[in-house]
Amino acid sequence: MYRDWNTVRWHQNNCGLILQDDSFLPYEIIGYILSRVLHLRIFTAGNHAKNVLSSYMPKADIVDICREWSFKFPLVLQDSPCFLYHNPRYCSLSKAKTIKTAVQIFQSQDC
Repeated sequence: MYRDWNTVRWHQNNCGLILQDDSFLPYEIIGYILSRVLHLRIFTAGNHAKNVLSSYMPKADIVDICREWSFKFPLVLQDSPCFLYHNPRYCSLSKAKTIKTAVQIFQSQDC
């Protein structure tokens, strides 16, 4: 646990909004991105993410899979080729792939 906390803290201190960092997203582009996904069903893993997106897109169809389907992240996430060396547990790409897989499984069970 101590090592994980150090990893998170190091990342926050050293990889924040650095222009050379490939995770940097100019603030001006966020509105454009949200307008492009407004008509889609959006899946989140957590109430906080759902509330934040709902505040920007009140008419969007946003589903919190943790609440709707009792989803819990696995203890070990799959590796993802995001070209940054870090634990998959803290990788947004690994989390997104896990959520995508979970949504596909839950949707196939609903049919």
